[in-house]
Amino acid sequence: MGKIEDLQKRRNRLAKELEKAEQTLKKQNEICKTKRATLEQLDMDIVSQLLVDKGMDMKDLMNMLGNNNAAVSPSSNGKVVNEENHSNLGGQSDEV
Repeated sequence: MGKIEDLQKRRNRLAKELEKAEQTLKKQNEICKTKRATLEQLDMDIVSQLLVDKGMDMKDLMNMLGNNNAAVSPSSNGKVVNEENHSNLGGQSDEV
C-alpha cells in the first residue's frame, strides 16, 4: 500500500499546485484586462486632445481619413466604429 499512498500524496500535491496556478492565471487575466482598458482609454484621450489642439471635430477627422460614415480602427479588431457612437472620442457613448 505504500506505493498507492505515495501516488495519492503526489496527486493531492499536484492538484493543489494546479489550483494555485489557476488562481494566479485568473488574477493575471484580470490585470491584463484592466491594463488593456486603460491603454485604450489613453489612446482615446490622445486622439481627443489632438482634435482639440487642432480645432477639429469628428466630421473633420472622418473627412481627413477619407470616410464620411465609418472608420475601421486597428485597435477595434476590424469592427466598424460609427461617427455617431463615438462623437467625442472620449469613450463615452450612449451604447454599452
